[in-house]
Amino acid sequence: MKSRIWMTALLALLVAALIGGLGYRAYVDANRPQLTFQERLRAGVDGAQAYMFFDIDDAGGVVVAVGEAGQVRRSTDQGKTWQAVATPTDSTLAAVTFADPQTVWAVGHQGTILRSSDAGLNWKPVTVSAELPEGFVAFDVLFTSPDTGYIAGSEGTLLTTTDGGDQWAPVPLTYRQSDGHFYSLHQLSSGDIVITTAGGSLLRRSTDTGEWALESVGWSREPLYGVLELGDGSLMAYGTGGGVFQRLADSDDWEKLEVTSEADFYSGFVTGDGTVALAGNRGVIMRRMAGAKAFYADPDLPRGAILAMDRLADGTLLLAGRAGLGRRTTEGYEFVGQEAGSVGQFRKRQLRAMPLTRHLLSLEAHRPSYWGRPREQASEVRWFQWQLAMRSSDEDGTSASDLLTPGVYQQVASFQEDLAQRLDIRPSRAQSVWSGSLEMRLMAGRYRRGILHVTADTARYDELGEPERLALERRIEEGGYQGVYTSLDYTTASFVVDETDIRDRVTPENAVELAGQVNALASSDAPFEVTGAQRFRLRVVDAEPQPESADAASANDGPAIQAYSVTLDPEIRRCESGPVVSAAMALQAPVSALEGTGTTLSVADQASWILASEEEGSWKWFAPGATPRYSSASYGHWGDDECPSVVMLVYPKPGSRDLRPALADAIDKTLASADSGLTPKDLVIKAYALERTAFPAQP
Repeated sequence: MKSRIWMTALLALLVAALIGGLGYRAYVDANRPQLTFQERLRAGVDGAQAYMFFDIDDAGGVVVAVGEAGQVRRSTDQGKTWQAVATPTDSTLAAVTFADPQTVWAVGHQGTILRSSDAGLNWKPVTVSAELPEGFVAFDVLFTSPDTGYIAGSEGTLLTTTDGGDQWAPVPLTYRQSDGHFYSLHQLSSGDIVITTAGGSLLRRSTDTGEWALESVGWSREPLYGVLELGDGSLMAYGTGGGVFQRLADSDDWEKLEVTSEADFYSGFVTGDGTVALAGNRGVIMRRMAGAKAFYADPDLPRGAILAMDRLADGTLLLAGRAGLGRRTTEGYEFVGQEAGSVGQFRKRQLRAMPLTRHLLSLEAHRPSYWGRPREQASEVRWFQWQLAMRSSDEDGTSASDLLTPGVYQQVASFQEDLAQRLDIRPSRAQSVWSGSLEMRLMAGRYRRGILHVTADTARYDELGEPERLALERRIEEGGYQGVYTSLDYTTASFVVDETDIRDRVTPENAVELAGQVNALASSDAPFEVTGAQRFRLRVVDAEPQPESADAASANDGPAIQAYSVTLDPEIRRCESGPVVSAAMALQAPVSALEGTGTTLSVADQASWILASEEEGSWKWFAPGATPRYSSASYGHWGDDECPSVVMLVYPKPGSRDLRPALADAIDKTLASADSGLTPKDLVIKAYALERTAFPAQP
């Protein structure tokens, strides 16, 4: 009996200790200081990954990459894995270089200069006593010896040091020598220093005289981003709009080279056998083989803008850019160690391309007043979606996966024109990868016709071949349209039309007839058939959210919520893009961490993507982690006006509880401590339900 009592007492003591320990741990966790978004970003915490890296360099078996929000990544295994390294800044770091195997320099926005004395493990800021231009951006850094270095940046600013970086002083240049921004620094085999400029010229310092002289390349004053020195002593300069120029060793004249792309080239290298590779926006990598005259696209294109390349001693090619950090392997381009950019954000891009998102943004956009009277905010929207399925045919050589071959592409584009004529709408109002508005987004917000940038001009596409088809597939994948307007295997295609664009008013009675008339547009000899139509209705959920304490059954009563929106309250807050983007960045991590949250889309995401896709926006100006910006190009993609009234869209996991109470709590706690300029009362949370009606292929 006594032994049983002792055992019971001992068991009770152990349980009490366990409960006490768990309680203490919960107390510690609750009171642990919370990391800011930038701190989480730099520490590599899940859910706070980077979008872009801007430069990469190696020495002594160590590779260091730098990017937005003060990020530094370090690798000691040829870029197979990357270690996140903390830095003392939130500013975007635009360039990195090794002065020697242990000393590393990184520079960037807001005049940031960092130095590491242990091969990139620890970083300290370096101050410059000289007066710098307001908002100075350091674009590149170069050390010609452990003691002598240069920093080139905005407004034609050039700094130099002769004591290993302890003191930096401006280089005195004349007005004619300061040809806009200074973008990149290079040292030639002769010892000369060459700087590329925004004015399309090269600023060169002669080793013999020590003088700086401006050299015109002959381009129409478009920016140059880099210089390569070839084995025969000739120079090559590259930059905006497919501009590649070469000057032979025994000549003073520059020649424009043939390049089958209009991409902006940001980085390049020369191999031992004389092959030249250039990389830039839209994920384009061009190669000119030794002895050849023209550049041609690498058929295995990486994803997203490539802002820097680094070729290691063993031949490994490392990449830094919009897709994070990657490497070229025997199986192609592989981005590893970073759930970032165009790779890790595919689901976000896919959601952004979906009609659901487009209509959510349309419903939530601020409506301007009409004759002094506020316009009533719409509470629902409807649209149709038709789907084509490919047929296999031995007669014309097509297969079920030939949706983007030239002949089939032309016929599908013609089907869109017939569909638009039947509905009495503009062809571009039928949303698809063949429509102008989507292709404008697909091609980085601008219409630019080039061999690698195919438009809906079917005659133009009919002239193209297999490399261009592969390039178009990559653009569709990169834009997130694969799986939305085309299936993942390219066997089906979708067309979306808003009901408000259709001439005749659509009713439940005539909707079936309308769907059938469109289904009949596909001829029996076409390589595809219409497999059906769906009518969608997106509407606001009016019911009040269930309290947090409600059980799961009662919380899930009522319509299934498809998405939530967090928007500015137009009755309280005037729209200002800066505070909106800042608030979106602050809310990203806490909202994503809520139980039941699937994927979030915010105005900060969109501003990032647009700036990363624009011609110069993806070359080191891009800095959402430090100075959130909302460019004029963003509004056409995120809303119906220049005011980013939608702060965030939240997509829940299937079967989750009503997230409105949790969202409100996360907003209250985050904005109370974040210095974004917005308060919780400035924001409105709405829930939306999506209803759909399917129509058969043949009514």
